[in-house]
Amino acid sequence: MRWAFFVDANIEPRVAELLESEGYRAEFSDYALYPDADDEADILPYVRDEELIVVTADVKNFAKFDESRHEGVFYLNEQRHAAHDIADAVLAIVDAYSDPENMFGKTENLDQWLD
Repeated sequence: MRWAFFVDANIEPRVAELLESEGYRAEFSDYALYPDADDEADILPYVRDEELIVVTADVKNFAKFDESRHEGVFYLNEQRHAAHDIADAVLAIVDAYSDPENMFGKTENLDQWLD
């Protein structure tokens, strides 16, 4: 298994682009699925099947995800950060966990990883 991310529609698509430029698989929600994809009916099954870590600012709707099998969820509470700062926070978590299997079933608050 390798690090792979699903960047939710409430995060700038540039975050996915920056992660891809670093060699990671990163999909932006609106491009991978479609605009206004439903969190529970569309996104959750997709990220499970594709084994993607969710990067989202939608803490409320992805809270249910905590009770189910998932590759991991990165939450962002404060959306005012630039795309490169968010991508850097994701990369800092990747470095800290070293193996994506260490992230399985866990959540991380990106705000705590932002400089």
